[in-house]
Amino acid sequence: MLKKVAIMAGLLSMAIGFLLVTFSDRTFAVKNDLTIDRPAMEIWPVLTDVEKWPAWWPGVREARLTPGWRKGATLDLVLKGRPEKDPATVETVLPAREMTWERPGILGSVTRTSVVLEAAPDGTRISLKSFIKGPQAFLAGFTGKEEFARYHEAVLVALKARLQQMEKS
Repeated sequence: MLKKVAIMAGLLSMAIGFLLVTFSDRTFAVKNDLTIDRPAMEIWPVLTDVEKWPAWWPGVREARLTPGWRKGATLDLVLKGRPEKDPATVETVLPAREMTWERPGILGSVTRTSVVLEAAPDGTRISLKSFIKGPQAFLAGFTGKEEFARYHEAVLVALKARLQQMEKS
């Protein structure tokens, strides 16, 4: 019995090693856009108020940013259904234009999330982008871009609803 367990453990280790080597450069990306008839300067404060994300950002149960929106800051997120062990690191902050954060993914992968604001004829186009590099990108391919796109759409619609709610207050 012990010999069988050792053989299975060895095979599993080889499979994981194969996955790491074979898919270390694989990438996966999804981008969704929504135009909101507000200037970026009205949208930006809602996006940067991290502690209030749980009130409107689907799936976020807790969010904390230390020490504030700047390169190298730590973004701690607790997501519904699965706690995140590793915090994200803020990579880009261009006020009223872009925020990007990265976190370690599984099996040595890197995940990056960006929110980009661009002027549009009828307001501001908000783009939500998810990017994964490494073995996790291969695995994300199984869940499909459609799932990621649906989640992005839910986040963008929730942001729009939050802005409308604030306007009524």
